[in-house]
Amino acid sequence: FPVTIDSEENKERLRKATYTRFLADLAKIDEKDKADQAKRAEEAERKRLDLANKRLTAEKNVLEQERKAEETLYTWKQAQAMMNSKKLLEVRKEYLDSQLRMMRESLRVEREIEENKLRQNIKDVTELEAALLQIRNQYRAREIAEERKTAEAKKKLDQDATKERTEKLKDYSGAFQSFLKGDMAAFSKHTAGILGKVEEQKEKMIATMEAIGQAAIALLS
Repeated sequence: FPVTIDSEENKERLRKATYTRFLADLAKIDEKDKADQAKRAEEAERKRLDLANKRLTAEKNVLEQERKAEETLYTWKQAQAMMNSKKLLEVRKEYLDSQLRMMRESLRVEREIEENKLRQNIKDVTELEAALLQIRNQYRAREIAEERKTAEAKKKLDQDATKERTEKLKDYSGAFQSFLKGDMAAFSKHTAGILGKVEEQKEKMIATMEAIGQAAIALLS
């Protein structure tokens, strides 16, 4: 039968029912508002990460251009130092350091892009933290491997330079001793070794100059 308000009891019941409906409606509004806020926040974060990845991709392209320019500069420095073994060793070591620096930067950019992808796709905080830690460990391992590779390359440069100095000293000393003894056959042999190394250096210089031209064309294309 219809509810009447002809008594205080019915009035109280109607008041409570109205208040209950009001609270329920208010809760729905609040829930919808929170959902809308969460959606807006998620969309804003997605846009932020997209923009960050675009910037990182642009930075990666800049690093690639820098790497090409560095290779051209290295080839030029090699050509200038070709007849100076000490300077050439310094140039080659500087190049290795430069390559390592750019590799680190490239790995950092790649890692940050991967991290942003994880943030976009994984919503659970614990799962995200675990995935981020795994990515960081992977890239750190790659960086350590590059550092070891550079150290080994420097060590080999030192070994090769020592070997070259020893052989050069041996040729000069042998040529001098042979000349003093009047052993022209031995003198000619040692002299040929010295001239052969000089000729080899000239050939390397020509090849280096050609490489410079090719690298410059590639850089400008």
